[in-house]
Amino acid sequence: MLKKSIKDIVLALLVFVAFVLVYQIWFNSYFLPNGSDYVLKSLRSNIITPIVRLLEGRSNADISQNLQELFKPEKIVLHVSGDRRVYSNGGEGFSQVRAMAGEIISRCMLGDYTVKSKETVDTESFYNVLKGKSIYVDYGKDCDYRLFSFGVCGQEKNRFTEDLSVIRGYIIGLHDGIMNDFSLYIMDQKSGNIYRYMLEGDKEQIEATMNEFMLEPTNSGIPSYSFELNFHKEQEQMETKVVFEPLLLMDLVPKTLPHINSMDQSELERLLQDDLIDNVLEAFSIDGSTTRKYIDLDNERVFVENDATLTIYPNGLLEYQTVQGGRGLNITGGANQGVYDIYAATTHAVDFVARLCNYMPPDYFEHLQLNTDLTEDAQQNGVYRICFDYCIDGTPLQHKTQDGYSHTIEMEIENGYLKSYKQYVKDYEKTEGVWQQEPMLKAADALVDAHYTDKALYIEKIGVCYVENRDGTVAPVWAAVVDGYDRMIE
Repeated sequence: MLKKSIKDIVLALLVFVAFVLVYQIWFNSYFLPNGSDYVLKSLRSNIITPIVRLLEGRSNADISQNLQELFKPEKIVLHVSGDRRVYSNGGEGFSQVRAMAGEIISRCMLGDYTVKSKETVDTESFYNVLKGKSIYVDYGKDCDYRLFSFGVCGQEKNRFTEDLSVIRGYIIGLHDGIMNDFSLYIMDQKSGNIYRYMLEGDKEQIEATMNEFMLEPTNSGIPSYSFELNFHKEQEQMETKVVFEPLLLMDLVPKTLPHINSMDQSELERLLQDDLIDNVLEAFSIDGSTTRKYIDLDNERVFVENDATLTIYPNGLLEYQTVQGGRGLNITGGANQGVYDIYAATTHAVDFVARLCNYMPPDYFEHLQLNTDLTEDAQQNGVYRICFDYCIDGTPLQHKTQDGYSHTIEMEIENGYLKSYKQYVKDYEKTEGVWQQEPMLKAADALVDAHYTDKALYIEKIGVCYVENRDGTVAPVWAAVVDGYDRMIE
């Protein structure tokens, strides 16, 4: 009898020790460091929440809404009777024009308009559409068509999925005639095919809405596309040092931008208080009560886990970095990671940023825009770098660092795990006064002086960008993509 009791006691002790060891492994902590509150918090964050996410799944409506908010056109161009209006992300009238174009393309995708015909056209026909009554929506980056579709109409697939895999934008052409139909032109960047879909319905309503926008006064001149000025190809009679992407809009006059100021340091210090820190730690699944932490000589707050470090800098930079060989934070929310691609990576990235921005200044999220190409890279299978820019009236802002320039948010994701994350949480405000930037062609001349050798430079993109210097001052510069490389013209 005594022997049986001893066996039961030993068995109970072994079960208890096993529980302690499992607890240590799961929660990566000392046993019960803060009593029952810690146990409940750990159970909720490490077991209950993941199970609930797995059982409930993510709401497609929420994901679609977040993606739509951040996946915005870079510009929208209306053309009626020789007059053009350009609307940039965040600028005056942009939201209304975007809503109009978004409703049209969404109804096209969802089958509300009958497709009367489909054909492929050449680039000349594609460009000529822009000389007539048209709406041109340019996202300024290559995008996986599934992401575009999901962000616009909330569905991964639609009636054009078989034709398209990678796009940059689309054109709605309103031809003359008595028929109430219009054309949708989309180029597939992967195949090079340009599709023209003839659709029936609502042309008169679209024209009426466009005419209302065209009545709004404008202080700018009528811009021209590169192909209209013959700047998109080398000249036969003279040496050509630079050519421009055909659909690039040429700003031939000086650019005027409002002065902006960075958040005051005292405001930033108030923002980076314990409440925000606690929320940020929770977003990265870091338990502040058990994680090793310290403040270094530069007043940087450092939180150290087994396989990652989160640093919060006094200048408002959050930086999460896994150690060599570390797995990193799982941001999939329990989704299937068997086949991981750009579609999954982008939706997970957008969801993570949206959750984290709940703790930022109220309008911070509204200023963000996806910046990088959202396509597969055969050389980096399963690894994705996704960036977001903070925009002011359509003008993106970047940060000058020791190593060059940084976007507002930079993420690296590998098969659903967050390997690194950087984000500047600072806010900005417009003040009195304006900057006068030199014309685009003068900026192009500076690029030629700096980079031309014996082959014409190919300028894919060029526009003004705000740069926040390391001392906190902000000023605009011309930024360009030349032969595939980012260039700043300071």
